[in-house]
Amino acid sequence: MTTTVVLSHRDRAILRAVGAAQARFTGGAAPALLIDGRWCCDQHAAHLLTVTGLIAPTRPAIPTTSAPAVLTAAGRAALDAATGTTPGAALAAASPLRRGEAPATESRTENAA
Repeated sequence: MTTTVVLSHRDRAILRAVGAAQARFTGGAAPALLIDGRWCCDQHAAHLLTVTGLIAPTRPAIPTTSAPAVLTAAGRAALDAATGTTPGAALAAASPLRRGEAPATESRTENAA
């Protein structure tokens, strides 16, 4: 039996953050997901992505510690399928600043009337 995973926009955003190495799991009875050092706004979605095997901690986190979150092979495939891109392309575009590129700036000239 094949299971189809339907990812919401928020699910895809969480997967991209995890794939860009911006997420960590806290330890404890109910592990929580941190993204860029802040609590993920949708812990329920993070929990569902974890129990469906799309994201996982790199190691068990004991209380008062955290562990990096990683995208599993199934998570990478689901993200690529949801975005309709070639494998890995969704993650390559997820965080251009982390690849050392300068942010795009817009220059304006104002006309004095």
